[in-house]
Amino acid sequence: MKIGLNMQITDTTPHPMEIARKCEAWGFESMFVNEHLLVPVNCKTPYYFGRPGDPIPEYYAHFPEPFIALAMAAAVTKNIKIGTCVSLLAEHETPAARVSARLLPQDSVRRSRPSRGNRCRRRA
Repeated sequence: MKIGLNMQITDTTPHPMEIARKCEAWGFESMFVNEHLLVPVNCKTPYYFGRPGDPIPEYYAHFPEPFIALAMAAAVTKNIKIGTCVSLLAEHETPAARVSARLLPQDSVRRSRPSRGNRCRRRA
């Protein structure tokens, strides 16, 4: 089955390790996490996905650092692909962003597990 899970992990959802174990046990091909590291305090732009006048949902302020959540997922699984849906490298700490930017493309070429956003490749 080539179906993956995209999940918005927050402090109220199950732990990333628990989610990853279940994804692998249930036969999912991949697990992707979202990121939202910056949330405006006084947002003047309307929230796009809500009703007019709705504020940005509170859970947006509680997304974990995606690379740490993915490291936790990788530690307890063997086969599923892991990655971020979107990764805004400019919003990360510079050393972590540099390491991630260097390692992920190399792993994609080596056909290893991590992948990022639009760089997922189809395998023959």
